[in-house]
Amino acid sequence: MMESAIFSFKNFENRSILDRDGDKLGEVHDVVLNIQTGEIAYVLLASGGFLGIGEKYFPVPYEALRYHAGDETYRMNISKDKLEQAPSIEIGDWPNRPDRKQVEEVYTYYGYQAP
Repeated sequence: MMESAIFSFKNFENRSILDRDGDKLGEVHDVVLNIQTGEIAYVLLASGGFLGIGEKYFPVPYEALRYHAGDETYRMNISKDKLEQAPSIEIGDWPNRPDRKQVEEVYTYYGYQAP
């Protein structure tokens, strides 16, 4: 039987995101929706820190993630070093509606074209 490809947004939260070697990069902190297209604009990956203190947040294009049903994680073809150089945000500094330039910077870093 084929597993459903439809998820509630609640099912994304706190899912682990692993690198190409299977090492943990972080967890899904939030999912941001493009309300004009109805598609996921990006996933906010939380990395590092302890109990939410000292965490860094990385917006990641949803296209850069691949769901792995076996262990219910997401995988990215990226190293931890490359992630640490990626555009990051401070919670509270990233606007509720980032401008086009901010979104394009994120997509470009990961090698994708912004929608």
